[in-house]
Amino acid sequence: MTTLQVRRAPSPLTILSANLDELLGLADPEAAESLNVWMAALRRVEEVFEVSYGQRLVIIRHFEQRSLWKYLTDPDTDLPFPNLTAWLSSGFIGCRRVNMDAHRDARALADVPPEKLIDVPKSSIKVLKQVSTEIRNLPDVLEAARRGDDSLLEKLEAEHPQQHIEGRKPLRFNLGRSQAKTVEKWIAYAIEHDVAATREEAIERACEMALYDVELDEELKSMPKDEVQA
Repeated sequence: MTTLQVRRAPSPLTILSANLDELLGLADPEAAESLNVWMAALRRVEEVFEVSYGQRLVIIRHFEQRSLWKYLTDPDTDLPFPNLTAWLSSGFIGCRRVNMDAHRDARALADVPPEKLIDVPKSSIKVLKQVSTEIRNLPDVLEAARRGDDSLLEKLEAEHPQQHIEGRKPLRFNLGRSQAKTVEKWIAYAIEHDVAATREEAIERACEMALYDVELDEELKSMPKDEVQA
């Protein structure tokens, strides 16, 4: 009796860890095959990225409910994590701001079974937060959420107009070349480092951080000098 050897296809991360310059330099037939596989891997990574926030949210919910953080060691201190916040702040699991945002959303959507949120993209999760418990737990609404916020918004507007969903307001800016370059550089960084899922969210995050810095400066100015120095 022979054992059938099953060859597993390499993961997208394995494929993308190769040297792209070397693949570009291959002869045409080999380059065509290799670069085609590379493109397929990019597509898979993009698909995973779209739902990574929902998965992060579900995992954080389990970490909080089951106190899973107490079984792990902080790689920065070599000591057990003292609480959930310390684990959420660990650079090992990604951007602290994103983790905290996902934690807040996990609590806001505590009425939705976690398995229903695993494949929901971040943009849809933000919309679901604005919907009542009864409506956002409907199977057809959750299915629309999985397809993206556009599909979800269309369904809510058509079938549940009583839900007060925040509308979108277009903004236009006339930026100089250097200004546009700075904005695009931030957007690319925010999306690459999981600070934001979309261009719009990247702009919002930048404004939030700027407002936070201004409010902190104003607070420090209003404090007695001896308290500031302390």
